[in-house]
Amino acid sequence: MSLKLRSRSINKYPEFKPRVPWVGADLQTLKAFLTPQPTISHFKSSSQLDFLMDDGSGDKLSGIINICEKENTQLPLIVLIHGLTGCDDSSYMCRTANYFLQSGYSVLRLNLRGAKPGQDLCREHYHAGRGIDLNVVLNLLVERGMASNGFIVMGFSLGGNMLLK
Repeated sequence: MSLKLRSRSINKYPEFKPRVPWVGADLQTLKAFLTPQPTISHFKSSSQLDFLMDDGSGDKLSGIINICEKENTQLPLIVLIHGLTGCDDSSYMCRTANYFLQSGYSVLRLNLRGAKPGQDLCREHYHAGRGIDLNVVLNLLVERGMASNGFIVMGFSLGGNMLLK
């Protein structure tokens, strides 16, 4: 089943201004390892969602959904996809989730096939060619009524690669 979406484009992004001392790409990369792990805040509820893959493997992807404390039903759901060796609890996933939760969006932090904490839910593992898994998840979100205003999907590194396929 393929997902039929109408896309909206953003014509202009705000200019990124790094804070001192995190100036430059190398220091931005190291920031996640050198600063404390962020905690998720600004949400009224949080729960785990499981998504059964339709390929006959019995594998399930899992994700953590945080419903914003000032829930705005007019905003799309933000779906975050981690990179290689990441998971829903990776510092960049938590920082990004916090940003969107503070901005009034609800956020789903998706764990790819075989990524912890969902390792026990899968026999197979994620890789760059598993973009179809994302299609299954997005369709299930629509079926569950969780995408009435659409979604914005962001992938980090390998997650971004899978998203583009």
